[in-house]
Amino acid sequence: MKVLLFFLSIQMLYANIIPHKMGSLNLIGTPKKVVALEFAFVDALGSLGVTPIGIADDGDKSRILPSLKLNEYTSVGARKAPSLELITKLRPDLILADSKRHSQAFGQLNKIAPTLVLDGLGEDYESDLLTLGLIAKALGKEKELNKRMKIHQAFLKDEEKKFSKIKDKKILFLVSWEEGVHIHTQLAFIPSLFKKIGLSYVDTGSLLNNASEKVNLEQLLKLNPDILIVARRPNKIMIDEWIKSPLWKMLKATKTGNVFFVDQTLWTRMRGISSAEAILSDMEKLKI
Repeated sequence: MKVLLFFLSIQMLYANIIPHKMGSLNLIGTPKKVVALEFAFVDALGSLGVTPIGIADDGDKSRILPSLKLNEYTSVGARKAPSLELITKLRPDLILADSKRHSQAFGQLNKIAPTLVLDGLGEDYESDLLTLGLIAKALGKEKELNKRMKIHQAFLKDEEKKFSKIKDKKILFLVSWEEGVHIHTQLAFIPSLFKKIGLSYVDTGSLLNNASEKVNLEQLLKLNPDILIVARRPNKIMIDEWIKSPLWKMLKATKTGNVFFVDQTLWTRMRGISSAEAILSDMEKLKI
């Protein structure tokens, strides 16, 4: 009995208690085999120098940010509905699940391996930093996080200087799909990143209920940004039709040649400090 109590006390000494959306997780030891079910968590792991053994990458490895320099991993299917069978086969010791997509599957995931349900999809820059901190704590990577954040903060300061010439210009970021156009409000990742480096974003006013809101061309004209950044797919999309409209020609951004088209994967799917750096670097290349 004394031996058992001693063993338990040693375990508690090295326990790592991580709060998350479904309570708290007591981790004994350091997880080595991690499965990530949302791209924000992939960014966090890669930024800490960790390659997940499994990623819900929607079956498309090209969606993973190249600058993360991940090693080989196993796809566990779509982010919306990852394969429990594939995750089980990997025998992970930690699963990172998204609060919006996977909360209902928490019981099933937690039976496979200890599971952290964290905010990922649709979160802003500051929320993403909190999630990054929790992941670093879970993996015992606080030192690596501190080192990486110093690099990131220095990068942001440099970017703030580079973009100071447009700090008074109102920017709007939107995503065009085949069936519609969504603007990102101040609650979303890109606008909050812009704010972090001192850039101005269009006041979306009554559209602030969600991070992303569907709009029509008339609503876009009312917002009338100085700079318009559009994330698009290669195929034909709704905004291709808008461009043909006389209303499109009335936009300030159109008149001044300040409409920029960007890659949808980088600008809408990936979130995190490495993704933020890649997005701002992309803005430099486009000479926004």
